[in-house]
Amino acid sequence: MDSVRGAHRAGGRPQHPVPQRWFDEAAKYNPGTFGLAGASLSIGRNGGSAVSSDYPAPYPFTGGTITQVVVDISGEPYENLEKKLAIAFAKD
Repeated sequence: MDSVRGAHRAGGRPQHPVPQRWFDEAAKYNPGTFGLAGASLSIGRNGGSAVSSDYPAPYPFTGGTITQVVVDISGEPYENLEKKLAIAFAKD
C-alpha cells in the first residue's frame, strides 16, 4: 500500500505483486491505518479498540502480576500446512 506522505489519514494505492509486474491502477480507499504498534503488542492492557461494548478499552489486566514477557522471533515463521491444504482443497 502506498502511503500518502504527510497525511494522517487512511488512503493509498493498493499494490498486488504478480511475477515480473505490478497491477493496481485504481485508487482505493482504505478505511484503516497501518502501524507496528497496536493492541497486539500491548502487555497488560488493550491499547486499541474494544471488541465489544462489554469490553471497554483499555481493559487493564488485574488479578495477577506479569513477571516476564518473551517474544521469540528466531527460526522460521510457523506455517500451518494442514490449514493451507484444507483451504486449497476447498477451492474449486
